[in-house]
Order: sequence, then C-alpha cells, then structure tokens
Amino acid sequence: MTDNLQLKKELLRKCSEHVKVRIDTIQMAMDSIHESKLAETKSSAGDKFETSRAMMHAEEQKLKTQMHHAKSDQEILATIGSRAARDQIGPGNLVSTSQGHYLIAIGVGKVKIEGAVYYCISVDSPIGAKLSGKVVGDQIEFNGRVIDISDIY
Repeated sequence: MTDNLQLKKELLRKCSEHVKVRIDTIQMAMDSIHESKLAETKSSAGDKFETSRAMMHAEEQKLKTQMHHAKSDQEILATIGSRAARDQIGPGNLVSTSQGHYLIAIGVGKVKIEGAVYYCISVDSPIGAKLSGKVVGDQIEFNGRVIDISDIY
C-alpha cells in the first residue's frame, strides 16, 4: 500500500473497527447487568441482596465510563477523517520517524498492514504529546532515545 492517503484510510478503518468492537462488548456487559438486576429478587438475606445490588451498580458505573471513552474515541475518529494533512504534527497525521510509523488518532497500539507495523496513538499519549506540533526534520527524545521525524502525511 504505497499511497499514503489509502494507508491513512486503512489505519483509520482499523481504529474504527477496534472502537466498534469495544462499544459492542461494553453494551453486551451493560445488557447483562440490566438483565441480572431484573431477575434478582429481594430475599430474606437482605444484606446479601444489597451487597449484590451495590456490586452491580459499581460495575454498571465502570461500564458507563468505558462507554463514554469509547464514544469519545468514535467522535475523534469522525473528525480526523475530514482533516487534511498539514506541515505540523497533530491529530490525523501519519508520521514516519527513525523509530517507526505513527498515526496520531486514538490509542489502539500496534496495527499491521501488509507486513508493516504502525502504531495508532493518541495525541495525549506520552509519545503523541512529544510529537505534537513538531515538523519534518525535528527531533524528540523519548525513553532515552533520540527520534528523527522524517515525514508527515
């Protein structure tokens, strides 16, 4: 895949796919908790019932937070898809460095396309924050290594 625009589209597609799977998994867990709440009846062991309800509530709140983050990632991807490349590194850029290739989008991690490895990272990640605002020819220091920025797409 030599065309950088096509490569970015494929990386963004894989990020979107990752977010969709996350949302579906979280929704299934939330549905399961909802069903458990409906099926549970108050027993004579009131403390056990209350403890169980409290645990379900805590899990439900955790899932709601995860869903909020997943939906936020989905929104970020939607806005990135419409952004044009620019000279300065920011959301939506594919960046080639002496240490690897990074798509500044959401934190997905390592993605392989046609045998090549790309890292989909958030601008808020440690390396994403260091890369943000840099231009071709700049260097950053990360984990004790100097990284040269060679291309921005």
